[in-house]
Amino acid sequence: MFLALVTSTVWFTLLAIYRGTNTIAFLLDVTGISLFVTGNRTVWFVTMIIICYTIYPLFYFANKRTGNSIWTLVIMLLICFALNLTLRNSFPLFWKNSEILFRRMPIFIIGAFCGKYVYEKRSLPFSVKQSAVASVIIIAIYISTKKYWSSAISMYYVFIILSISCTVLFSIIGNVPAINRITSWFSPITFEVYLCHEKWLSILTLLFPTIGRVSINIASIILCIFTAKLLVFLENGVYHKSAIRIKNN
Repeated sequence: MFLALVTSTVWFTLLAIYRGTNTIAFLLDVTGISLFVTGNRTVWFVTMIIICYTIYPLFYFANKRTGNSIWTLVIMLLICFALNLTLRNSFPLFWKNSEILFRRMPIFIIGAFCGKYVYEKRSLPFSVKQSAVASVIIIAIYISTKKYWSSAISMYYVFIILSISCTVLFSIIGNVPAINRITSWFSPITFEVYLCHEKWLSILTLLFPTIGRVSINIASIILCIFTAKLLVFLENGVYHKSAIRIKNN
């Protein structure tokens, strides 16, 4: 993860130099502040990560004080939705620039709730069947009432349910040996793949403008996986060993 972030920072710096970005604009971009000011979403996920790490103690404290009650999760989600609605209605320009971040906060809240159970190797307070049924019901309600929903409660939120549904699905089929081997091989590099995919798409599109989108996507996926594996290998085999060697000396 560390090398992936460093590589992304280097890429972002070179891209800024290539585009002739001035110093102030570069600092706003690389710190993520420009997301809120100008709506630049190039590194929005870094801003999201920083904010999530910053506010996580609040969620941890609330969950701990209430015994990780399911109602704590519900209340937190309602507060998050209310915040989204307030920003959208009261600060439309700010909302327009940063909605990509705020609309994804609910999935972080759900992850913060479930993370304690995963860390303690305990079962979640709801079964796989209950999660699957709830996902199907919520998606059905969303599809049937979609035209009545405001833009603040939009299609983005259904992705939360779809993500949970995929998690439920993989938890069901995860014990299948063939699938387990694939997920075990791929899961350690997902963060690196996420950070690399946009870079490779940009490079390939620039170098081969006449090649079809499908071919570009296939090539970028292959290169992303290779790059991600290389970054993980270097970090585990070189960076961590060097850090341990320096610490021991």
